[in-house]
Amino acid sequence: MRNDELVTNLNDAKEKIIRETANELKSEVQRIESKPVKSTKDNYGEYLRFMSIGTDKAVKIIIARALIEAGANPKGVNSALALTLNNGA
Repeated sequence: MRNDELVTNLNDAKEKIIRETANELKSEVQRIESKPVKSTKDNYGEYLRFMSIGTDKAVKIIIARALIEAGANPKGVNSALALTLNNGA
């Protein structure tokens, strides 16, 4: 297999992981986004708990992309991601 094919296959696999994770997170994201009272701005506190399970930067970014694809507030997800990346969590 050529290098460009390897890269394409890797990118396809990454996108598939994000889509499948988004499908798994969809009901939880809907629950979070439908709360009448937000405990933190843009629900970043709710999304922070998902980021904390990420073992490294790449995993945290994949989780963030999946949350956004599942319908999460992008500002909240990006705030949670920034917190975990800046704190090394």
